[in-house]
Amino acid sequence: MIRGEARADSHVKDENYVLIERNLGNYYLRLPLPFEPHAEKVTASFTDGVLEVRIPEPRQTRSEARTIPIS
Repeated sequence: MIRGEARADSHVKDENYVLIERNLGNYYLRLPLPFEPHAEKVTASFTDGVLEVRIPEPRQTRSEARTIPIS
């Protein structure tokens, strides 16, 4: 599960008024995996507003490619 919080503030100053808006929200993302990941091998990075999570798949769960004929 990936959890986070989004915040955005906006300030507008004019001669007759000041407008301040604040938006706040929580979010989460839960992805079911077809295998049990090894927690010590999971890595994550956050660069330029992009979260990248790498979860290596254990070798024993990988299946070989196969051709399926279509009739």
